[in-house]
Amino acid sequence: MPQKWPCQAAFKLIALYSTIRFPYRCTALNRLAKWAWMAVAGLAVTAHADNLRFSVTESWVMPLARLEQGRLADGILFDLMSQIAVASGYKAEFVTLPRKRVDAAFADGTVDVRCYVSRSWVQRSDAYRWSGPLFSNEDMIVSLQPRPAVNTLADFTGARLGTVLGYVYPALEDEFRSGALLRDDAADELTTLRKARLGRTDLVVMHRLLIDWVRKQDPTQPLYLIYPVQRFDAECGVSKRSRIDATRVLAAIETMRRNGDIERILQRYR
Repeated sequence: MPQKWPCQAAFKLIALYSTIRFPYRCTALNRLAKWAWMAVAGLAVTAHADNLRFSVTESWVMPLARLEQGRLADGILFDLMSQIAVASGYKAEFVTLPRKRVDAAFADGTVDVRCYVSRSWVQRSDAYRWSGPLFSNEDMIVSLQPRPAVNTLADFTGARLGTVLGYVYPALEDEFRSGALLRDDAADELTTLRKARLGRTDLVVMHRLLIDWVRKQDPTQPLYLIYPVQRFDAECGVSKRSRIDATRVLAAIETMRRNGDIERILQRYR
């Protein structure tokens, strides 16, 4: 009996925090609410919970994630993975990795769960137990200069395209291999945007959540969406090599999806 109340308190606090919708610009209020939620929820599980190790890709940027000195500190995925851990009775641990090392980290058992991933991006999709779609996103080819939208990649032949190091773009791979499009990698999507501003690339690949975020933070930034590259469903995958209870984690995710918790997290950053 004495151990039941911390879990009950944690879940009630999760529900309360999920309803808070301070505008993102109210940074102090958001951080205060988030820290309070993490502190109480953490106390409820820390004494008897194992760590649930999530991979964090060091190239993630807002609104997906904000890293401080290499540690995940904020963003959609911080909120999502923290809530998954608490809801499944674990303590969240975030393992920051370069994109090219993520698959190897799962192969050697360094991490348990990866979120914001499409099955087409991983080397072995059968090595995971999948959550099913959490939310959808879309990669777009973006120009900083006015130009009309087009219907075929042939209209970009020879263009230098800003991309992220280690990222997989299945819909563009044939063009990259043939040289029809020139891939120009950067550390993250905000860096690709800065390179385009300096005229070092012709076009940029950006996802919709980031496009909307940039427009919200800087309405004067011109972004012209000229070609939809690929729409994808973001999932979480639990490694089959992990010793954690995958069924428990996937059940927690399903409950969050059914209760609207994931959509509420997204809304906080829109």
